[in-house]
Amino acid sequence: MLEFPFSIKWTISEENLRALKNSNGKQYLKSDTFTAFKFSPIPYHFELYPNRNSYENLGTVCIIFLIQCQQNVYTKYSISNDSGNYIRNFDYVLTSDIDGFGARICKTEEYFDSKKSYIVQGRFTIKIEGSLKIKNYELKWNANNLDLWNNFCGNFMFKIGENHIWAHQSFFASESPIFAAMFEQLKDENEKIIEIPDFSFEIVQKAIKLIYHRDLVQKIPLKDALLFLKFAITYDLSILKNNLELYIGCNLTIVKVYDSIY
Repeated sequence: MLEFPFSIKWTISEENLRALKNSNGKQYLKSDTFTAFKFSPIPYHFELYPNRNSYENLGTVCIIFLIQCQQNVYTKYSISNDSGNYIRNFDYVLTSDIDGFGARICKTEEYFDSKKSYIVQGRFTIKIEGSLKIKNYELKWNANNLDLWNNFCGNFMFKIGENHIWAHQSFFASESPIFAAMFEQLKDENEKIIEIPDFSFEIVQKAIKLIYHRDLVQKIPLKDALLFLKFAITYDLSILKNNLELYIGCNLTIVKVYDSIY
C-alpha cells in the first residue's frame, strides 16, 4: 500500500458562517482542493454546512470529506477543533460509489453560542490530519533509450575524479540545455570532456544509466534517488527529474525520509 500523509488547517470567518446560519440546508462553504499522489492525482476537499440539508441532520453543523477517485482509497484521519473541545476519528474505504463521509460537529445554535467556544475571535478553525492509502501503483519510467546504450559508441566523456563514463553527445545535448551549452564551448573535437565536480562517480554513473533506461539500474534506494534528483536539477535534466519525482513520490514515507536524511 502507498501512503499519503496530510495535515490541513482550515480557518473560516464568522461572517461567512453566519451568512449561512439560516440557509435552506443545502448551502455550504468549500475548502481549497488538495491533491494526493502526484503520480496518480486524487483531488480531495472539505465542505462545511452550518445548517445541514438532510432531515436527520437539520439544524446541525456538519463537515464532509470528499474525494474524487476511480479506485479504492483507504482513509484514516481525525477532524478536530481545539477551542470547542471537538474531535472525531475516521477509518473508511472510499470508492467511486462512496466518495465521502460526513461528521456532525454540534447543533447550529450551540455552534454560534460564544460560550461553547467553537468560534474564537471571529474565526472557526478546524484541523484534519491523517493519511490516504492506495494499492501499489505501477510506475511508468519515461526513458526508452536502451538500444542506444547497447549499441554503444559514445563520442564524449564525463569525467568524475579519476574515473570517466562515455556517452552520446547529441543525446545529452537534447536532454539538457546546460550540457548543450557546454558542448558548444568544447573547441577541440579530440578532447570532448565534461567534468562533473560535485557528485561521486557511483551517483553520476547510475544517473546517466537512468537517463538511458530504468532497467540499467537494478535498485534505487531512496537516499540515492534524492542524490540523482539533485544531479538532475543541477544539470537541468527535466525528463530524469520528472521520473525521479514520481519514483520518490511512490516510495516516500515519513520513516523512509528520516532514514534517508539521518
